[in-house]
Amino acid sequence: MLEMIKNLFSYTDWATPRVIGSLKTLPPGHDTPIKPFAHLLLAEKIWLLRLTGHDSSVVSPEGDLSLAECEALAEENRKGYASYLNSIDEAGLDRILHYKNTKGVEFHTPIKEVLLHLAFHCSYHRGQVASSVRRDGGTAVNTDYITFVRESAERH
Repeated sequence: MLEMIKNLFSYTDWATPRVIGSLKTLPPGHDTPIKPFAHLLLAEKIWLLRLTGHDSSVVSPEGDLSLAECEALAEENRKGYASYLNSIDEAGLDRILHYKNTKGVEFHTPIKEVLLHLAFHCSYHRGQVASSVRRDGGTAVNTDYITFVRESAERH
């Protein structure tokens, strides 16, 4: 399971720069697609804070970020998750994470389920970004998992 989760985070690491590149194709004044991407990155940050035992209430999942701020946060998240995933073992995936959601409601969830949620949440919002980029006159990019798999196979 840990290797599969690490692979899903490698997929996110592959997709994120592609999304950033796509956002850079937007005509001036068309920054609406940045909002769901910012949400995706802020949610990643919130979950990383929770996973590492820090207070996540200091971050709002609905913050407005510029594309440059998104790029910086994406890199921060990438490094944070790489470090986190390298610090846990297979048994650690079954540990229960105790946390409060953004409304203050307490939950208890196995870490593996949180990490899988993150992978799916990111994929969902990348689809929103692609649709919005296309609608606003930019060039949408393919971030399908199968494309990642094919490109990864070509590199090996």
